[in-house]
Amino acid sequence: FSYGVSLRSNNLRFEGWQPHELPLLMATLNNLVIGYVANASLLARLFGEDPLSPEAQERHRLFLHEAIRRLLGGGSGRGPDALPEV
Repeated sequence: FSYGVSLRSNNLRFEGWQPHELPLLMATLNNLVIGYVANASLLARLFGEDPLSPEAQERHRLFLHEAIRRLLGGGSGRGPDALPEV
């Protein structure tokens, strides 16, 4: 968390976040990734498909890119100003 907090001074994408909010932001980003895998059996029942299948993982990867972009103030990456996928 201290590394995440130190990023604030080095990265304009963290502009607008208060220093005391950065550990919560880092925990949230972690939960977006780990929670998906940790709750795979629950998600399988909810969605009716294997969340660890290659197709579902690709959808989750694209969702993560969009969610992280929005959390860090980049707005939606969809539309004419979208960044190319890496």
